[in-house]
Amino acid sequence: MWEIHGKPHCKALHRIKTKDGKKPFCKPVYLSKGRLKPLHALVDGQPEYRSEGIYYTRFGTGDGKQQMVPLGNDPYVALDKLAAQERYLRDRARGLEAAPPPTVIQPQSSRLKVDAAIEQYFKNLSVAGQGPQNYPSI
Repeated sequence: MWEIHGKPHCKALHRIKTKDGKKPFCKPVYLSKGRLKPLHALVDGQPEYRSEGIYYTRFGTGDGKQQMVPLGNDPYVALDKLAAQERYLRDRARGLEAAPPPTVIQPQSSRLKVDAAIEQYFKNLSVAGQGPQNYPSI
């Protein structure tokens, strides 16, 4: 388990995309009171706004391996999930039974999937009174 001063520890990271296509993990920029500055990362020591960035957490799994888990792109949700993961690791180190926090969460996308688009297309056709019987034959 990854520990700092004897306490289980999770670390927040911000994954960005650079101009040359690489996707490094950078340190996020913190504001006062430990809050994250939304979508800002430290790139070469300087804070930069990165709208494409996604927050991740890194923590030890108990067998000496590190695990990276996506937290999404909302900084407030990311901090809540980070705190839940730290609570879980702390309780596990104390020997308490605790339900593990949900770990694998994919970032939300506003894009429509192809299967959903095809299904919606056929629903629109049936509402309009058109169906396969009305298609032109080839």
